[in-house]
Amino acid sequence: MRGRTVRIRGRHVAKPVVALSQALAGLDRSSWVRCADNMLNRKLLVPADLDAVRELSRRQPEFPARQQWFEPVDGRSESPLESDGRLQCHDAGIAPDDLQREFADERGRVWARADMAWYLGDGRWLLVEIDGNEYHSSDDQLTRDATRQNALVRDGRHIMLRFRSAHLNQPGYVPGEIAAVLRRERWRPGRPVPSGAQQTSPTARTAI
Repeated sequence: MRGRTVRIRGRHVAKPVVALSQALAGLDRSSWVRCADNMLNRKLLVPADLDAVRELSRRQPEFPARQQWFEPVDGRSESPLESDGRLQCHDAGIAPDDLQREFADERGRVWARADMAWYLGDGRWLLVEIDGNEYHSSDDQLTRDATRQNALVRDGRHIMLRFRSAHLNQPGYVPGEIAAVLRRERWRPGRPVPSGAQQTSPTARTAI
C-alpha cells in the first residue's frame, strides 16, 4: 500500500485500512468489531477494504487466531451497542436475518426501522431494538419509541423486544431472550427474506 499515513490538521495519522489492521493486534474481539462496524458505517472504509486489512494483518502473530473476527463485521450497525448485540447473537447461532429493517406505508414512505430483525414467515418479524442513553433517554424520544412500537405490534403480527446496555452486560441474557421467542415461533435460519421495506401502515393518529 503506497503511503500508510495521511496528513490531518498538520499531523500524520494512519490510513483507515492500516489503523484497523494495527487494532487487530491490540484490541479484544468485541472492541475490534465495533471499530470495524463504525468505520464501515461512516464510510471511512468500504466492505472490499476488509480484504486489504486481512492482507496487512497476515504477518501479525495474532492473525491466525483472529482472522475469524472479520466474519461478523457489518457496517449497518449504527452504534457500539448494536454491534455488541449482533455479535452476541452471532455467537449464539442466531445471527439476525436483517439489520435496519424498514417499514413503509402504502405510499412507500419509511416510517419505522428496527435495529435487528428475524423473519418468522408469512410477513411476520421478530424485531429487536438496542437502546442507548444517548438517543433514547429524553421524554420526547421515549414517546416516539413507544408510539412506533405500539404501531408495529398493534395487529399482533410482529413481535418486538427492547434491550438496554445493562442487558448486554449480562452474559447470555440478550441472545437467550431472543432465542426463546425464535424457538416458540419455529424460526429457522436461511429462510428467504422479503426484499425492500415491509409495508405496514401506521394509523392516522400515530405520531412518528
